[in-house]
Parts: sequence; C-alpha cells; structure tokens
Amino acid sequence: MAKSEKGFWNKEYASGGHLALSTEPSGELVIFEKFFEREYGEGIFGYTNAVDIGCGNGRNLIHLAKTYGTKGVGFDSSDEGVRQAKKAGRELKDISFVVHDIREPLPFPDATFDLALDLMVSHHLTKEEHRHYMQEVLRVLKPDGWLLWKTFLLDDDIHSRKLIADSHKKGEVGKDDAHGYIHPNFGHYEYVWSEMELREYVDEHFQVRALRRSHGHKGDSGEERKRRYMVAYLERKN
Repeated sequence: MAKSEKGFWNKEYASGGHLALSTEPSGELVIFEKFFEREYGEGIFGYTNAVDIGCGNGRNLIHLAKTYGTKGVGFDSSDEGVRQAKKAGRELKDISFVVHDIREPLPFPDATFDLALDLMVSHHLTKEEHRHYMQEVLRVLKPDGWLLWKTFLLDDDIHSRKLIADSHKKGEVGKDDAHGYIHPNFGHYEYVWSEMELREYVDEHFQVRALRRSHGHKGDSGEERKRRYMVAYLERKN
C-alpha cells in the first residue's frame, strides 16, 4: 500500500471524516448471524476462529468475542485503526489485532479459520490483486469455512457507472479494466462487481448460500449519492 493511501486511512480513523466510526457491529454481520442460526441451529460462532479482514476499530470481531466467545485475529493496514481496536478489545484475551496489508500474503497458517469477514474492504483491489488475495483467503479458511463478503454492486448503480466512465475517459485505468475507477475525491482505486461476475468468480471454490442486495447513501464532498451493495454468504467447498 502506498504511503499516501495508508496516511489517508490513518487520518480517517483518527478524525472519522469519511468513515462512520460506530462501535456497534456491522448490520450485515448481525443479519448473517440470524441467517446462520435460522438455517443451521446454534451456528458456528461459539467455537469459531475468525479473521476480520480490514478490521478497522475492531467492532465486528469484538462483538463476536463478547457475544459468542469467538476467537480470532483482526488486521488492517491502518496503524490508527488497529490502535483503536487493541484499546477497545484489551480485556478480551482470545482475540488480537495486527497491522497488515491485504495485498501481502496473509500471516496465518493453512486452514486456520472457520469464518472470514470482508465487509467493504477488498473492493480497493484490482481484479488481478483480488485473485491473489482470494487464494490467500482460501488457504487460511478451513474446509467448509465461511466468507462473509460485502462489496459494491454494479447492477442498476448509475453512480458507479459514471465513476467508471469518467475514470476511463481520463485514462486513469486500463482499457481492459472494465469495472475499475479512481475515486475522484479520495484518489484511491475501487472495483465494482456485477452479481453475475461475482457468482462466476467464486463458483470454483465456494457455494453461494445466499446473496443479498442492499443500497445506501454515501456523501461525497457533501453530495448524497445512492450506492448499491451486495453481500454474499459463501461456504468453502471441500
């Protein structure tokens, strides 16, 4: 990760400028918990070893540890985010937080985790970077492990299509990068998936147990814009 990008996220976690710095768990995680308990009984959370990818201030892993006794590790490229996570989770002995960039190999042994959380994190990777990243996620997940993945959805998202078109017009991304763009306000790369593309991408290694669509409003430079998201509940194939 470039120093400028890391500095951006450190500043965001320190000031809360662009991020919604809640200490409550992600609503998508709570919905996933209810889904899992409904479909599979008590679920895996009580004996789960989880990895929280791009953990930020640690809210999701801390929630799982307090609610279910989940063990695990959270990591983020932001020193400030990890500092906040360590402070918030200092009394929980079975979870830890480290600074790490998802573009680098994950610092965990094979088949370590039952659950991986990627909630609006890996969309900052190019498609090629994402392939390497996904191989690492597969490596550290146990057979039948789960990946909860939330990302931007291209389908019916006018704002995403405009960002992509404008970035291509400026020559900021390659012609073969059909769904990527450089965000005009933050200067960072983002990739937007279509549902069909995502399903094809994960099909070899995961069963798609559910896929939810949602939308929200993100304020860019004071202007509210509707963005679409999808959340995939992915169970690793043996």
